[in-house]
Amino acid sequence: MPLAHDPWIFYTGDTWLIEAQLCDEDGVPLDLTAATQIEWKLNDEDGVINRLSFSLGNGITVIDPLGGLCLVNVPSVDSAGLTPAIYLDQTRLFIAGTISVQSFGVITARRPLTAGHDNYPDAAQMALSSGAPSIGDPSPLTGQLVISTDPPIRTP
Repeated sequence: MPLAHDPWIFYTGDTWLIEAQLCDEDGVPLDLTAATQIEWKLNDEDGVINRLSFSLGNGITVIDPLGGLCLVNVPSVDSAGLTPAIYLDQTRLFIAGTISVQSFGVITARRPLTAGHDNYPDAAQMALSSGAPSIGDPSPLTGQLVISTDPPIRTP
């Protein structure tokens, strides 16, 4: 019986490394030495349009044949071509004349955050030097929080 994996989040432009343990219906790892094919596919959210596809020897490597463990390697150049969105993936095994879906699930591809311009100060420096309000300790006179700016705001 195929195993639904937890939702995963990956970033476009990153290398995605996905370990998959392929097991029988009792959860016992399969001996992959007799596998004729292993495939991993990433489709759109409706499951209709294939976006990425890898197979044994072409992006998929068996790393522990007796433990049923393989590694799917999605190169950064391939993930960079994805639009940030929700996708469906599945891993299928071809062994001893049978084909079985081993795992499936949801993958969210996100765009990585950018660092911005290197000459900008960090947010804390900007807040301190821009006159942005900051909250200090409670006033000893009123017990209310003191809101101040640095530099002070001048009124005419």
